[in-house]
Amino acid sequence: EASNGGPDAAQSAREEDVRMYIGRPVRILVSDGRVMVGKFACCDDHVNIIMTETVQIMDDAKAKPRQLGQILVPGKHIVKVEVYTDPLVDDASRDPKGDSPLDLAITGKPIQVPAQGSK
Repeated sequence: EASNGGPDAAQSAREEDVRMYIGRPVRILVSDGRVMVGKFACCDDHVNIIMTETVQIMDDAKAKPRQLGQILVPGKHIVKVEVYTDPLVDDASRDPKGDSPLDLAITGKPIQVPAQGSK
C-alpha cells in the first residue's frame, strides 16, 4: 500500500518521473534505423510513446526533415530515447547559429538532461 512505501508508492514515483518529461523534446531511434524528433506527450506500460510536432530525420544530411505531426512509436521498436531539457522552438524564434533544442536534437549534439529527482 502507498502509506508504507509499497508498490503504489513506487508506481506513483515512476509516474511522476515520466510527467516531468511531458512537452520536452525527445529523439527516438527505432529498430529500422529511423530517427524521430518531437515533443514527448505520453507513454504506457508497454513503453509505447506518443510524440507531437514530430519530424523524421533523414540519413542524408542535405535532406529536409519529414514532417510527421503526432505519432505513436511502438515500444517494441524503440532502440534509444534521448530527452532534452529545453522546449522545442518554432522556426521564427530559432537561434541563427543553429543551436535551438530542435537543431541540437536533429544533429545529435548533447544537451544536458537533469539528474533524476531534480526539477
